[in-house]
Amino acid sequence: MLDVVNRADKAAFDAQVLHSGIPLDLEKAGNSLSAGSIGLLKDANILDIGCGLGDLTYGLTHSPAISNSAVYAFDHSVESLRQAAFAQIPANGNSVHFSAQDALKLFFADNFFDFAAGSAVLHHFHDYPAFLNELARVLKPGAKAIFSEPFFDGYLWPTLFLKNAIEEQGLTLNAPGLGSASVIVGLADFIARHRGADPELEHMTDKHFFRESEVSLAATTAGFRSVQFMNVAQPDFYTAWMPYFLDIYGVTHQKVRRSAITQYDRAAALASPLLPELMSHFKYIVLQKSC
Repeated sequence: MLDVVNRADKAAFDAQVLHSGIPLDLEKAGNSLSAGSIGLLKDANILDIGCGLGDLTYGLTHSPAISNSAVYAFDHSVESLRQAAFAQIPANGNSVHFSAQDALKLFFADNFFDFAAGSAVLHHFHDYPAFLNELARVLKPGAKAIFSEPFFDGYLWPTLFLKNAIEEQGLTLNAPGLGSASVIVGLADFIARHRGADPELEHMTDKHFFRESEVSLAATTAGFRSVQFMNVAQPDFYTAWMPYFLDIYGVTHQKVRRSAITQYDRAAALASPLLPELMSHFKYIVLQKSC
């Protein structure tokens, strides 16, 4: 009866549950609150958007900044919710309420939430501008929503350097030692060609790599008076972003790695202090509803 959403990508999220551990992420919760300049929350209603296994959910309920508050956590993966419901016990007088919901038709009253947060979730929503409309409806006037999401430029450049390095060696994307190179190259190309709520994105789990202009337009149209962006990673992270990127996608081919890293380092030297801005791959999106 809870299984209210039957999306094409839902099975992929359900399957991931079998490979996941017990969640609790105080750092993620603290960073989200800090990004939004949120101080103490008491007797508040909080929305955890696309909660998955509940790492952010329980991080919020154990945060010293939140007390006597109710966290409403929803997802469309019922298997994730089943595990999350028994993963931890809330602290600080807080409570958790899990539910499976359609993000475009939330079962909450208007002007209900004092704060909302989502961790790497908005890019999974096919029609994310429509969701922002729904989010604005359930937030109280002046309330904030915080997301941490992937951004296009920060993935474009490492993907381009990787693709160039592979072509230099005369290899195909599926050659030995290239791990999941074909996945990220294909994904970046596909997302670049299919923007917004393009039906072609429906079957993808990762549907968007964002750009600030697109998010700003969608958010202001939905009724948010303020839209801010800030990097999730610290500036020094980007000095070694390329090796980390190659590790993520399992690229072990040494000549390809050397070439891709060399290209990145040249770009880094040219960009100098602008490197974190140029390569920013994950950003906080801080939205504040109009009063």
